[in-house]
Amino acid sequence: MMIETMSVCRRPRRGVRRLLALGVLVVLSGCAPGPQSMVPAELPLTTHQDVFRIRWALEKGANVTRAAGLIETQTTTPMQVTLSLFGLDANGRIVSRGTSWVRPSSFSSLSIPFSIELTPTGQEVKYDLKVIDYRLPNMRMN
Repeated sequence: MMIETMSVCRRPRRGVRRLLALGVLVVLSGCAPGPQSMVPAELPLTTHQDVFRIRWALEKGANVTRAAGLIETQTTTPMQVTLSLFGLDANGRIVSRGTSWVRPSSFSSLSIPFSIELTPTGQEVKYDLKVIDYRLPNMRMN
């Protein structure tokens, strides 16, 4: 009686190798830092909130208003910061808003570049930038 045996050490087929290579590329691209926000040379506006000092500039265009700058902290590098840019009318009511999630590209950065955009309605008289949420290392979340 003859028994057919299969080798345990078979080489992966070409399709499997391509799939593995694609998986490695996806993982590596997910670990790479995203594109850096363009920080203007002058940052005339400053917002202080919680543990953050935000130095920023406002660029107004016909179709988009953009705030860009640096989120700075003296204590620790946040894991994530959620910012909102609000366009306010003459009565202080919100007439437009934009939200951005910012993650540092390194674990030791105390100065994190950001940019956030909103579509203006034409009623904006003033703009306000606020930290909506943030996560610090070792911070317990409920």
